[in-house]
Amino acid sequence: MNKHMLRQQVNSAYQNLSGNDRLKAEKKIYEYLFQWSGWKQAETIAVTVSLKNEINTGPIIETGWQQGKRMCVPKIEPEQRGMDFYEIQAFGELERTIGQIYEPKKNICPLVPPEQLDLVLVPGLVFNRQGYRIGFGGGYYDRFLKRADFSTAALIHPFQLQDRIPVEAHDVPVQTLISSQGLIHVE
Repeated sequence: MNKHMLRQQVNSAYQNLSGNDRLKAEKKIYEYLFQWSGWKQAETIAVTVSLKNEINTGPIIETGWQQGKRMCVPKIEPEQRGMDFYEIQAFGELERTIGQIYEPKKNICPLVPPEQLDLVLVPGLVFNRQGYRIGFGGGYYDRFLKRADFSTAALIHPFQLQDRIPVEAHDVPVQTLISSQGLIHVE
């Protein structure tokens, strides 16, 4: 199955997920995430502000703040085909940008260099057990993940895990997958 078909399949599964089932699954994902040593040891965490067909990251950001962690959100730089992370201390420091994505306001949020990040929660639509992913098509995360040495994880629903997906030479796998059924350490 090609990337386009896999994206459609996962988007359809999201549409069919009832609100109650989604909330229950996300609660379990948060429990596994917050109990995981990778989260506990991380002081500076990078995470996107979720879109409709993604696990809600709002509670993750709030929990990070409550635990005294530095929470960082990406800002896409389309001209350079790059991405940088900025620390946010309140949701009011975000603005809607291209594609209705919430990004940090660069004029008030401090830039966080990649080498200061301890954990990057990587978004995606489809994953395999080797940690490779199909994202949203821009390649921003694959380029960013090559920039420094930090832990990586992805939060997924079981329907996002596929046995086989197309993998390209530039793809960078995540190290841990966290679902409502527990942690999957990449093979």
